[in-house]
Amino acid sequence: MNEKPIPLKVFGRSHYACQRCKISKMRCSGEKPACTNCINSNKQHQCVYPAKDRKIMLMESDLDKLHERVSYLEGLLRQKGEQIDSVPSSQQQQQQQQQHQSLSHTQLNHDTQTTLGNGPPSKSFPVPLTFTSPIQPRSQIKADPGLFNFTLENFLLPDRHNESLQWHLNFWDRPLPPREHTMLLLETVQRRYSLEFYLVDFPEIFHLIDKIYANFHQPTELLKLVNHVSLSYFYVILAFGAQQLTPPVIPKSQIASHSPINIPGIEYYIIASQLFNVAQEELNIHFVQAATLLGLYAANLNRYNTVYNYFGVASRASVAMGLHRQKTYAKANPTEHDLVAEEKGKRIWWTVFIIDTTWASKMSMPVHIDYTDTDVDLPLDNIYALNDNFDSVMLESNVHLSKYISKFGRIIYGPKIRTFSVNYINTDQFNQRLLIKNIIDCLKDLIKNLELTILGQYNKSDIVQSQSRRLTNLFLRFFQLISTIVKPLICLMFNKNAGNIVDNNSNEIVQSIFKGIYAACALIDLVYTLYKNNLLFELGFWDGQYVYSAMMLLILSQVNGRQYSHIQKGLVLLKYMAGRGNITAQNSCSNLHQIFSAIKEQPSISQHFSDIDTNMELNFYEQQEQSRLLNLQQQRQQQATNIDIEKFLKLQHCDEDTVERAKLEVDNFYKSASIPEILQFQDFFLNNSYLSEPIWKEIQGRIQKYPLVVFPINPNTVNGNGNSAEVNNTLATQNSMYEIIRKIQNSDDIKWTP
Repeated sequence: MNEKPIPLKVFGRSHYACQRCKISKMRCSGEKPACTNCINSNKQHQCVYPAKDRKIMLMESDLDKLHERVSYLEGLLRQKGEQIDSVPSSQQQQQQQQQHQSLSHTQLNHDTQTTLGNGPPSKSFPVPLTFTSPIQPRSQIKADPGLFNFTLENFLLPDRHNESLQWHLNFWDRPLPPREHTMLLLETVQRRYSLEFYLVDFPEIFHLIDKIYANFHQPTELLKLVNHVSLSYFYVILAFGAQQLTPPVIPKSQIASHSPINIPGIEYYIIASQLFNVAQEELNIHFVQAATLLGLYAANLNRYNTVYNYFGVASRASVAMGLHRQKTYAKANPTEHDLVAEEKGKRIWWTVFIIDTTWASKMSMPVHIDYTDTDVDLPLDNIYALNDNFDSVMLESNVHLSKYISKFGRIIYGPKIRTFSVNYINTDQFNQRLLIKNIIDCLKDLIKNLELTILGQYNKSDIVQSQSRRLTNLFLRFFQLISTIVKPLICLMFNKNAGNIVDNNSNEIVQSIFKGIYAACALIDLVYTLYKNNLLFELGFWDGQYVYSAMMLLILSQVNGRQYSHIQKGLVLLKYMAGRGNITAQNSCSNLHQIFSAIKEQPSISQHFSDIDTNMELNFYEQQEQSRLLNLQQQRQQQATNIDIEKFLKLQHCDEDTVERAKLEVDNFYKSASIPEILQFQDFFLNNSYLSEPIWKEIQGRIQKYPLVVFPINPNTVNGNGNSAEVNNTLATQNSMYEIIRKIQNSDDIKWTP
């Protein structure tokens, strides 16, 4: 137990008068916290003693021990200061001098009270880990004398001078994966995303990997070559690649017990998120790419707000870098370096625009920057070839799709019309009529200016490619946009007052609903085809979301008695992804379990879902499909069939001329074909709905037993030929389903978000 030093002699008074007694010129007793005079006057709170230092006399040996302690602490600081050699020598000396003085005086006061008399510690004294501030002390910069002669304070030094990584993040204890595994993860990201989005600059990432693996065990050398942002960029690529690899099967017992599940790539993601500093002043493309990848990884964990924030950082950083505007050069002939930088900036800008717009639409939130706020060249305008196999054509197609996502999301799901006038119309009927009109107009605009032009350049028979899913992703986003546009119309089927707000556009409403149902079936078929081709992102948020939103639309449509086999296909897909650890699929399966449980309680509705097996697994579904295809093949062998599928695949678009041709061709086929041919024909197009929309719709119209009832029928308007029992049954069915949807929507735990 250390004792305080005993001074040889103390100079000065034993106590001083408080300020109140001194002003009043009274004799002060000197008690603390309040003297006698202040207590008697009931003014204890005004009894304040002045702080005056007193002189003391110490032994020379005690003073020598204090000097030795200060010298020891200064030696420790010098050793640490030599490791931080990124700061210029003049600034380093100034900063070390300030730190030494502050720490020396603090330690001196502490040692005077606690350790005086013990001498300097031994060399084995444990040194605690020091966490230095990421912002170094301010540097005083003297301006040149002139009109303004003052001192400038640099509150934030450049980022490269503030990277004291070895002091506040110790990740060197976590070994790097083998280099071969790193290249596998990089190739996985490339195959799934980086051919359509500029998330990885491969020539640069190869150089970065070389630097990291060559100097990882020498932190001082590594920090000279690689900064925080690049390290974060490297680790988030590892995390995103590990997340996209095929995960192991999770036992059902582990899922049921809600025990912790290992999340692929989470250790890399944690390191990357710690390395990523939002308050980065010196921005570059790696910063934007790292923020985007961090958001994409978090999306697959269902961290909705985290994703929105990361994408917002990426979008605003791109704007801060001026990537959304055309480049202007001071000289007439820009260098090759300028052209390369412009091409890369253009790619990353449109990548961020697409990803941010898509997610904002999903969240029903405003996009961070609108398409009309930019004037940068489109991906195919003034292109400068980098010879890196990047697909600029696909990027531009996604740009055109994304601008419609932003536009239609604002029109359909944005705030209601408001004006400064107190007389503006804001009734429910007016808003619903306006919503129906907007939906129909948006679909017409989408078909005319996107589907028939931008998407018409792709051969739909090759949507699912063997080595990449970039074209598949484009059509998945397109079908998801259609489903999002049509969703309010399908929900309107269960509005009891819907019949009163429909004017003379009921036929257009029916056609729009058919368009949404087709898009839902196409989504499920495409995801199932990805699974068959080993391209399914089993932990991916969007693959699970596509299937779930499509199933919700089909379930609502099947209430009226129509049958869609895609509900069963989507259900087994979601259960498969849930078993792999897909959080979105797990939540979707929980929602669907409640919906099917509620449906079973309504006999008038459950009869329409009698063929749905909620316990079926994906492998059993595949066995059934193989058995069905084998039976079709045997029937085809018994009766020779000759179906020209290519003739029907040419009818791919949904303009009026194509629809009429499809009706004529299908009608002629059904008149002349045999039963096995018809079965094979129907099987092919119903299970590959994305190949030819007009053919698929025509087949659906022929095989459905019940027409699509869009709005509830008023029994009072039924004519003498009508069947009132069937009308009442239809009304009861729709009213029951309406209550089920309301129950699911209003649940605290379940949110229906197709």
